[in-house]
Amino acid sequence: MAEDILRQVSKGTHTYSKYVKPSELVQFFRDYRSPLPQKDGSSPSLGRPWISVPAANNYLPRLEAELHGMIYNPLQARWHLAPRDAWGALECNYLFWIRKPQE
Repeated sequence: MAEDILRQVSKGTHTYSKYVKPSELVQFFRDYRSPLPQKDGSSPSLGRPWISVPAANNYLPRLEAELHGMIYNPLQARWHLAPRDAWGALECNYLFWIRKPQE
């Protein structure tokens, strides 16, 4: 829409193959474990995952990570932060943060 209809960005700016879905980021940090350095110089062991496994409904623990959609209103020329459970808000523009676990 930003390229073809609103003409706010140059054509070709959005390449779907380069788009990172929020679910891919969440899954990456559920699987990723930081290497823990060993004091004796041996090979590092792996710490705990950065995001714990959710109880239900793809919930992210707020102390570990947060994911919010951004919605642009062209009539107001403003961006709005969507509620956590807003339908479709994570399909295009989103903000994601994560906290590295303390080991």
